[in-house]
Amino acid sequence: MENKFTNENLTEISTELKAIVKKVLGVNIDVETRKRAFVDARRVYSKILRDIGISFESIGRTINKDHATIIHYLRNIDHIFAQDKLLCDNFKKCRYILFKCVDEDSIFIDEAAYKKVYIELEGRIKEIEARYIELHQQVEQYKRIESIIDLVNERTVEGMEEVIENKIRTMFNGLKKE
Repeated sequence: MENKFTNENLTEISTELKAIVKKVLGVNIDVETRKRAFVDARRVYSKILRDIGISFESIGRTINKDHATIIHYLRNIDHIFAQDKLLCDNFKKCRYILFKCVDEDSIFIDEAAYKKVYIELEGRIKEIEARYIELHQQVEQYKRIESIIDLVNERTVEGMEEVIENKIRTMFNGLKKE
């Protein structure tokens, strides 16, 4: 799927997302402070923008931070979400609201849908692995007669396949198994 969010429309998206974060988390992320609530709000904001493909530098410019700060915000975000369920829930709310506002057919997929897709992909992977094993066994089986197959392939004129097959059958019918 093509990324719908680019640096050209970053200003519009960041303004919208800042308003959403302020409404959901109750803080203005543009306020210069290291208080936990503000830092967490900037983490949520940064994670959402990063998830849609915005660069660390571009995210930083929208909140007057450098790219290293954004990397720091995001380095342990999954661990923080695991420990702070409320923050994780607020992140999901912000993401949902943004994508719902930006595009009804957005790239946002809820966790249940991700699990369904994951399970389907696991099934396909198992099918492909089984098919790979089957094909590998066939290749191993045909390796012993590879030179015969190559000879028949090289010398069979197009359109003469049926004639050659009949001649080979006749020849094999005359051979005795020892």
